[in-house]
Amino acid sequence: MAALIKIEKCQNNKRIKLHLLGIKINVFPNKGLDYYLHKMFGEKNFNELQKMQISREVFASNIVREVHTKTFPRYKNSNENREVVLVACGPTMSYYKPLRGAKHAGVNKSFKNINIKYDYLFAQDYSATSSVLEEMLKYPAEKFLGSFLQDNIYSNLNGTVIPEKYFTDNRINRYYSDVGRNLSWPCLEYCGLMDYGSVVFAAAQFILYTHPKRVYLVGCDCGGNGYYDGTKSKAASYSYLVEGWKKMKSYKDLYYPDVEIVSINPVGLKGLFKDVYTKAYAEKINLDIQSGNYTIIDDSVLNR
Repeated sequence: MAALIKIEKCQNNKRIKLHLLGIKINVFPNKGLDYYLHKMFGEKNFNELQKMQISREVFASNIVREVHTKTFPRYKNSNENREVVLVACGPTMSYYKPLRGAKHAGVNKSFKNINIKYDYLFAQDYSATSSVLEEMLKYPAEKFLGSFLQDNIYSNLNGTVIPEKYFTDNRINRYYSDVGRNLSWPCLEYCGLMDYGSVVFAAAQFILYTHPKRVYLVGCDCGGNGYYDGTKSKAASYSYLVEGWKKMKSYKDLYYPDVEIVSINPVGLKGLFKDVYTKAYAEKINLDIQSGNYTIIDDSVLNR
């Protein structure tokens, strides 16, 4: 039900406006949500709404547990004392030279960068991967394909759902993305993976589950400035991704405070994690090497 509700605070916080199913009503904090649902829909219809919601939640919990207990347990803590690089498709990915000894996890079409050898690949949005998915599934890496959990599957998922035929290969690791809900805990066996508008959050949560000592973010530009292969971005702004990374940071700090996250050549994520710029990219953007809370390194430092 939460996905259908928007709360707007009014003056002095004495009351709020509740946007429920598109209907705006005044709500007083001393009366619970059930009171207003009964008032709007009546006893009979309210009970039916509750039954529908409970039924969906029970089904979602069961299907996630059944699938995720097969997918994730073997990866838990599998990268202890190692470094893992999460590679997204932003333009700064072109300035990254692979870190020796680290494992690499890529999302969507990042695997097309032949300079990086990937250990894990993630995809969950068919509209972003339909042209490369067949090729991706042939790539010699652990493949993770996501399906979406959402109250109303017809609301905004048209064209984004990966067809079921791709899940028939038993070498595919299937998972569910908790889009619009994000009831996330570190027990991936029983929870849908984080989804703040990008597969990158599911991949990041998985990496944390493997418990490396350090995670590097590459190509996670959040800048709306296109992709590493020169193609243009669909959205005018990706500020919502920055908000998602802030939530991911809170999750990391709570459950994995011993894991360090480093942003390589950050654009939209500047100041959120430890910022490191490669010398070549710093020169390209005329970065002031004398100021700023960041480190500039030579490529050879990463490629040690």
